[in-house]
Amino acid sequence: MIKMIKIKNFLFIYFIIFSVIIIVLNTFFLNFFNGKMISEYIFSNYQNNVESLKTYSEEIIKNKVYGEIDIDINLRRFLDEPITAVYLYDGNNNLIGFAEDKNVMMKMHGRNEKSFESTEVYDIKDDEKTIGKIILKTDTIPGNLSEMLVKPVLKNTFFSFLIAVSVAFIISFILGSITSKDLKKTSDLASQIELENSNEKIKKSRIKEIRNIQDIIIDLSKKLKFKEFKRKNKLDIIIHNVKTPLTILQNNVEAVADKVIEPDEEFSDTCINQINIINETVKNIPDIFEIKEDSINIKKEKFSANTQIKKITDALKYQFNKKGIKLIFENDEDIIINTDKEMFTEIVYNLVSNAYKYTEKGYVKISLKKSAEKIYLTVKDSGIGINPDETEKIKNPYYRGKNSFGIKGEGLGLYIVSRNTQIMEGKFEIKSSEKQGSEFEIILPA
Repeated sequence: MIKMIKIKNFLFIYFIIFSVIIIVLNTFFLNFFNGKMISEYIFSNYQNNVESLKTYSEEIIKNKVYGEIDIDINLRRFLDEPITAVYLYDGNNNLIGFAEDKNVMMKMHGRNEKSFESTEVYDIKDDEKTIGKIILKTDTIPGNLSEMLVKPVLKNTFFSFLIAVSVAFIISFILGSITSKDLKKTSDLASQIELENSNEKIKKSRIKEIRNIQDIIIDLSKKLKFKEFKRKNKLDIIIHNVKTPLTILQNNVEAVADKVIEPDEEFSDTCINQINIINETVKNIPDIFEIKEDSINIKKEKFSANTQIKKITDALKYQFNKKGIKLIFENDEDIIINTDKEMFTEIVYNLVSNAYKYTEKGYVKISLKKSAEKIYLTVKDSGIGINPDETEKIKNPYYRGKNSFGIKGEGLGLYIVSRNTQIMEGKFEIKSSEKQGSEFEIILPA
């Protein structure tokens, strides 16, 4: 099983390792080039010293000015890295001057001289004749100068290492915390979507990749919500479309049971029509969920609009009579229309049912007229009316007027009317004011 690691810890480890590698490489190359530079400098300085010392010694021995100048003091000028001691002899091996670096010599005590000190002998000649010699003692390991140059480098490298690691720790902690916090928000957002509880209100990350993920999740959330709304909407419409004929059937059966009406041919036709509507709705359930809202096609056919409206008024007649509301259908002629019969029937059902629901007394009047190009279906009632500011909102699914409190309903009737009218390429207009009744007009192509 792969061991998981928090991004904050990952960034911390990454920055520390990165800093250590950079510092180690920097120290290696810095010491390498510094060591090379120091060695070259010491060698060059040593060669120059030896040549100057030879020239000075030749002049002293040739001119035999031993007592006139302080040779020992002058020889001290040549005690430079790596020379630790200078001994000057004449042609007879007599020591005529010497100089020693006492500090270096004290350091050499306790050391193995063979390991740390070497001796160089140079002859002084005059026209191929040896007139003296110089013995030099040198420190084979760079001493004063090398320590003076290398030690500060190592010391500064050490402090640089500490500072770099500290800075890396702080930076990685800050970046890790920010990144971790943003990812936590993104994770919470995804969890909210899974629980169908996303409000999509989060402070978006300034890190481009994380922000892109957040945008994708929010977009997905909106699509899922919209899809869920559509699914619920379709289901509610099915329930609504089944509930109306069931209610009509129930009322008519109760009327027969109460001996208010006789079970004649008209009663049978009404019941059969309602059962057919229920069967048709149930049969179309799979198609309703498969078909996208914007791809619904109307099934045009020629039929008598009057006959369809008469079937609805006959089915609802008992309900209206029971409530004491007049249901009136006015028409001048039998109008044949060419459109979707099922959608047209749904429009009439919902307009009349909606008028019945929101009318306590008075009337509901249906009228049907035809011109050369248009068909006008109007349903007018004497109900509670609608606030003019709400006449467009009332067409939205699940929206109910502010004055509908206490009246049962889902807010789908007028939405179905509006949706069907739009699919049938018609217009749906509402004229209403509170307590003055409402007039709903459907204008369809002839």
